[in-house]
Amino acid sequence: MLQPPVLEPENLAMTLRIGATDYVQQIIAVPLILKLRRLAPNVQVALLPVQGQNIKTLFEQNKIDLAFVSHYNLTPDMYQQKLYDERYICAMSKTHWVANTALTLETFCELPFAMFSYNGGEFSGATDLALQKLGLKRKVMVSLNNILLLPSLLQESDLVAVLPECLAKTLSNVHLQTPPIEIDGFTMLMSWHERTHHDIAHAWVRELVVEMMKDIG
Repeated sequence: MLQPPVLEPENLAMTLRIGATDYVQQIIAVPLILKLRRLAPNVQVALLPVQGQNIKTLFEQNKIDLAFVSHYNLTPDMYQQKLYDERYICAMSKTHWVANTALTLETFCELPFAMFSYNGGEFSGATDLALQKLGLKRKVMVSLNNILLLPSLLQESDLVAVLPECLAKTLSNVHLQTPPIEIDGFTMLMSWHERTHHDIAHAWVRELVVEMMKDIG
């Protein structure tokens, strides 16, 4: 009887192409790369930026092998695995006048906000939808799609941001605070294509990701 092939990570040589936003690259892809450097040092990793609407196309065109995206960006026919549930939190300068105070909804709506927009140029998101249900509105003054700009903006100004908690915790020298309104979070998923579904090397990488993200999930 033929024995199933045994994977030896230390001898694994492949190129892994991962599609994810900047935020998710920081939360999932960077720790994955560090783990691969220890367990499978011959694996090459390419990180590719993705927009929600083109995930399926990128898979079909064989441009990515794996994607880390929210549940909003996938269709039911795509292979997927839940990684963790994300919630939103406020981030601001540690010296901001509302830091370490009980943030009321009234004050929240009067604050100037910087908004992280995946596609760029958007001034409305999950926070605004939650406020809209209460007949309220906030003041979004800055919209940006480069997460690297956020720490400096928050540290050096009166701007406040409502961010996914996992992302907010990676920012240095900022104060984090629970928003005074319930904001719908989202589920972060790992997705892959039929092409790699039965590949033992890709299956091993996917198992590695799931194990790695258990502390968050």
